[in-house]
Amino acid sequence: MNRFFSAKSMGLVLLLTIVSLLAAACAGDVGPPGATGSAGAAGPQGPAGDAGAAGAKGDAGAAGAKGDAGAAGAKGDAGAAGSAGSAGSAGSSGAPGVPGAPGDTTFSAISVSGGIAYGTGWGDGESVDVDIVTDDGSTTSMGSVTANAGGIWTLDLSGSGLGVGGYSVQGTGDQGSKASGLYLVK
Repeated sequence: MNRFFSAKSMGLVLLLTIVSLLAAACAGDVGPPGATGSAGAAGPQGPAGDAGAAGAKGDAGAAGAKGDAGAAGAKGDAGAAGSAGSAGSAGSSGAPGVPGAPGDTTFSAISVSGGIAYGTGWGDGESVDVDIVTDDGSTTSMGSVTANAGGIWTLDLSGSGLGVGGYSVQGTGDQGSKASGLYLVK
């Protein structure tokens, strides 16, 4: 028998036979699955894929809120002066005016000194109403006086109760005379 089989070949056949018997003996029903093992470490990232095709155009978004007003711009340079216009033609003469009323030929005056008002240039026997006008335009009557034959009259204003300031003393006569003067109360 040595002739057909060498010791090595025999050992190999014997080993194969034992493995086959063990494999056949181990074959049985499939057992229940074992517990899931822990996840393995992540592999390296693969290369990036090709870019996809562009998507369809989307609808327009709603308008945004109104922004704050911007800062005022810098003042611009003044423009060049324009050229002078041509002179206009002379207008036609207007119609003559209505003659005015005759002027007052009397020359009346009022002066005040030491709280006494003095009237001059009034008509002989002319009755004169004397008023004081304040800076707000209100008028206070100080009474009436009668001018003498020389057209002079006097009136004591010291009891008027006016405060410190300047006042207008105005006289109006019954013969058309008028005058005014300054009354300074210190």
